[in-house]
Amino acid sequence: MDTVPKQRGAFCEGRPVDLIEGFDEILSVDLVSQPAAGGALERLIAAKQTTHTTEVTEMNDQEFEALKARVAQLEEALANRQEQEVAPETPEEAVEEVVAAVEEVAVEAPPDADPAAVAQAAADAAQQAADEIAAEEPAPEEPAAVEAVLNRIKKLESELMVKEKVAEAKLLEKAANVVKAAFAGRIAKPAEVDKMIKRVREAVAQADPSGRVQGAGGGSRIQVGMAPQDKIETEFLRLVAGPTTMTKLEQNQADYVQGRITESYRTWVKNGRPWYGTRRMSEWVYENFGDPFGQPQRFMEAATTSSMSSIVKNALNVLLAADYSIRHEWWGPIVREEEVDTIDAPTLVRTFGFTTLDVVDEGQAYTEKAMVDREETAAFVKSGNYVGVTLETLLNDKLNVIRSVPQRLANAWFNSLSTRVAAVFTTNSDAGPVLTGRGGSDALFNNTALGSAGGHANLLTTALSYTAYDAARTAMRKQTDNVLGTGAKLLIEPKYLLVPVDLEAAGMQIRNAEAIPGSANNDANPYYQKFEVMVVPEWTDTNNWALAADPQQWPAIYMLYLRGHRVPELFSADSEVAGAMFTNDTIRYKVRLMSFRFSSTYDCAPVADFRPLHKSNVT
Repeated sequence: MDTVPKQRGAFCEGRPVDLIEGFDEILSVDLVSQPAAGGALERLIAAKQTTHTTEVTEMNDQEFEALKARVAQLEEALANRQEQEVAPETPEEAVEEVVAAVEEVAVEAPPDADPAAVAQAAADAAQQAADEIAAEEPAPEEPAAVEAVLNRIKKLESELMVKEKVAEAKLLEKAANVVKAAFAGRIAKPAEVDKMIKRVREAVAQADPSGRVQGAGGGSRIQVGMAPQDKIETEFLRLVAGPTTMTKLEQNQADYVQGRITESYRTWVKNGRPWYGTRRMSEWVYENFGDPFGQPQRFMEAATTSSMSSIVKNALNVLLAADYSIRHEWWGPIVREEEVDTIDAPTLVRTFGFTTLDVVDEGQAYTEKAMVDREETAAFVKSGNYVGVTLETLLNDKLNVIRSVPQRLANAWFNSLSTRVAAVFTTNSDAGPVLTGRGGSDALFNNTALGSAGGHANLLTTALSYTAYDAARTAMRKQTDNVLGTGAKLLIEPKYLLVPVDLEAAGMQIRNAEAIPGSANNDANPYYQKFEVMVVPEWTDTNNWALAADPQQWPAIYMLYLRGHRVPELFSADSEVAGAMFTNDTIRYKVRLMSFRFSSTYDCAPVADFRPLHKSNVT
């Protein structure tokens, strides 16, 4: 049973256990008729049988024994006749009379007659026939005739046993007839009948692989389907998503998409993706919630927070995540992503290394090295908007309007993050935010020498070319691991060339040319496929470009997320008794982005270090 159980904590013999009190929802049920958990279910059912059933079984056995006793009396009566000289009829004829009387009772009995009653009637008929024969002149009897009577009685006993076992097995009519035909006219053993019933069951199960259970409980049919609420939710999702997106939902590998897929969708998939015939949103509203004009009371009761508004929100949330999952976060490779637990201003540290190790003479003490760093902080920022879905939008079948909501909100979320990263290079008149760590207050990109206070030496003014790229790369590799340009050179390797759309082709030529572009001597290009070209969609200046190192080794730009909120999510304001739902028949869905920026002055992604970045503001 695939279920969503209701459970609570409890204690059993001093140990905590989960106590299941019921089920919120039953998604699917597998019914097993045989062997039912190794026979445990059969034993349980047998223990719960009524007294009447038990008595019937015992009466059958008793009646059969009584019938055998009467047959023995018949044998004795026939044996006594052998001593008499004259008989009104032959022994064979006498035996046939008794057998005929018994068979007549068995044949005339109705199909649903109680086996005990049939056995009793057969015994009475045999006794009556025997009494009539005894009243006549006896005739010599042969032992073979008595044996024939016993065989006929045993066959009758076998037939009644087969009928009883078939009835207990609750086989379909055709399957029951197969078992009965297999033992017709012969004496069967109980073990043989049980084995035949098992084989017939297996054959029936293999003939119908659909999973349906038929014939259980006297010919009923049991088939698991979708609950009404699941149908309503799935039909709305199918309408808004469309057939293509609906299919892709199941194939989407993004964990945040799978996390938002509702149980109703999963139940729909398990049931073979049925279609219930809904073609329009207005039809969906009328059929599931009633006519808001013709049945206002029913509509008001049905279209509540827990029904229509929640169904719409759940569907849009799934599609919002799905739409966002196909967007390419171009900034992903150049930023360091971190998660924080609070909205307090996080501190980002720019660390510096040591100079060379000091010489320690014999017997002398080691001296301490001073650790130097610079700290930048980030500021929490909340962004968002809401959209309203009116009742008229649903009733007027504006499907494309509803369908566009997830895509629009996903784009807005994407654009917000994209703009914040791109602004690192364009804010403050293309000089970047001002780093305010200890001992400095200078723009991120400046051409001041490293030996001067606040000097970053990471800004040039030359248009993009092979020579300009070489100069910028050289400047980046000369950055040092100590303040004021001291210490060892870090030899930072640029991994990404950031360009506007207009310079993408020029950047690809530098990257993919085996020979130095424009070189008269056809010299080999040392930067052939050594970096990646990255287009920044927000950049409007068609000449400026920049370099960035691998953030896994040299982090500079950070994307900070609050407690894992990395993708857009909808929140609903849909109370029936307050707000826009009450006054305007409008369900409001809000998207909220909680993230961090450098500061309120510089609305860009947080930056911790200048050394892994280089900029060229072309004049």
